[in-house]
Amino acid sequence: MRVVYDLLNEVIETPGRLIVTVGSFDGVHLGHRQVISEVVRWARESEQKSGPESVIPGLLTFNPLPREALYPSTFPGLLATTERKLGLIEQLDIEIVFVLEFDEALARMPAERFVQGILVEKLNIEGIVVGHDCRFGAGGAGDYEKMAELGKQYGFDVRQVEPFIVDDSPVSSTLIRSRILAGDLDGAARLLGGRYSLSGRVTRGSGIGRMLGFRTANIEAGVGLVPPDGIYAALVRFDAKEVPAALNIGTSPTVKDAARRTVEVHILDFNGELYGRELEVVFVKKIRDEKKFPDRESLKRQIVDDIDQTRQILADIKRAS
Repeated sequence: MRVVYDLLNEVIETPGRLIVTVGSFDGVHLGHRQVISEVVRWARESEQKSGPESVIPGLLTFNPLPREALYPSTFPGLLATTERKLGLIEQLDIEIVFVLEFDEALARMPAERFVQGILVEKLNIEGIVVGHDCRFGAGGAGDYEKMAELGKQYGFDVRQVEPFIVDDSPVSSTLIRSRILAGDLDGAARLLGGRYSLSGRVTRGSGIGRMLGFRTANIEAGVGLVPPDGIYAALVRFDAKEVPAALNIGTSPTVKDAARRTVEVHILDFNGELYGRELEVVFVKKIRDEKKFPDRESLKRQIVDDIDQTRQILADIKRAS
């Protein structure tokens, strides 16, 4: 899959006609996958009709996300980093992705100018697939009807995909965020099409885990969406491996007097160095809430129990898969 980052300044050459979809695609959830699937299906269908000329399934997305850029103080967090998002999209047979920087100029761009200047003049699209809640242009003024009107004006076709319904509700990134923040990881996984994961770089922490006898990696989550405080059974991905881990989110009230939340992961049966590495943590199941213990010995006994529960949970899941 080819990824183009400097869309506005690069001369775009594709080996065929282009059918695209446009959006944030945060999390690449089941609703997104339905839209992307239609892009690929349409491209393959058109290619069969057109003979030797290629028809390319493509996707245009934004970095940062519009909501993240426009409302940073209230944005709860990303469901996936750009790198993770691109990896998920590549699995869905998209052949080219355009990552467009979302800045003030783009935020002010009228709907028709966005279509004319980017989709038509820059990408020369043949067709576009939009979701049921399609919005584009300054203030979200553009919708499906506007896109269809502009398609007739500029010579491209438009298809709309119905919402993907799970548990009687349309799947959306906003709904998934609400499930995660409510601690409903199973519910979020049903909408995502897989377990929620959080990526971040390992930074130096307080060293308390090592002092207690359980080394932990302190993960800087950045703008990633962090689930509620508590202890979780998890899987950690790095170096093309997936290893079991126990995860703590919270303020560690037994051993430090601080209000700052941290994300700390103890990888089971691992003693290597991880500082500066990028880890992906996959949330499997919440074990318990975080709480303050009367002393450190009580905390250490609880950590041993948490690790035992983590092993059992992950072993049960592995046997069932």
